[in-house]
Amino acid sequence: MVPKKLHFTYKKPELPEKYQANLAKWSDLCPEWELYYYTDEDVQAYFDCEFPEYSEDLQKISVGAMLADVFRYAVLYKEGGLYSDIDTIPLKSIPDEWLKFDAVIGYEYQPDRFPELLSKQWKYEPIYCQWTFLASPGNPLFKEALDRSFRKLRAANFEPKKRIDILHLSGPLLFTSVVNDFQNASNHLILDADYFATDSAKNFPKTKRSVIKHQFDGHHGWEWNVLLPHVNLEESDANS
Repeated sequence: MVPKKLHFTYKKPELPEKYQANLAKWSDLCPEWELYYYTDEDVQAYFDCEFPEYSEDLQKISVGAMLADVFRYAVLYKEGGLYSDIDTIPLKSIPDEWLKFDAVIGYEYQPDRFPELLSKQWKYEPIYCQWTFLASPGNPLFKEALDRSFRKLRAANFEPKKRIDILHLSGPLLFTSVVNDFQNASNHLILDADYFATDSAKNFPKTKRSVIKHQFDGHHGWEWNVLLPHVNLEESDANS
């Protein structure tokens, strides 16, 4: 069972007004859910307490997006509930029927159902969304995502050479590899891309089934690093 807990993280206590409004929207549409907000300092304290084996390694992560990646896996494994990036808003209440599953995961890129999602040059296999997902506490999929992230980060000396490396070390491409390894897990709900990957400005489909709108504040340009890895985009990653 997925507990009614909402988890969000941002680098500092002072939230921009936009993100304050986002959290207010979550509280409004999910009034029965407990909302938890974690700063980078809170994340470090959380690992010190719950995952001391990774506490020192966490301090070596200099990219905010990677810190948010490992935290989302950790907090869902330990606490369960729903994790969502702070640049998301709910379009409707979280369906109660989802709570009976051990994990609820949506596609980000699903070419067989939504071939218009991204550029026709996109050559990747389906990718699972990790800006929003749900899990029951103790789900081994999320522990594997956490452990695999740190194995890869250690191997890379915690220094991604290009922004695309972040996707492989801790981000959606790593998460997709883990989900693929758990394809035979029972009681996991896999949702089509229109449930979570919703933003009409980026050609992400919005349908009557859509539950989450993603504002993509921390994802500008990453897809072009995948398509054009020889292009060096110098933008800093947002910690969302």
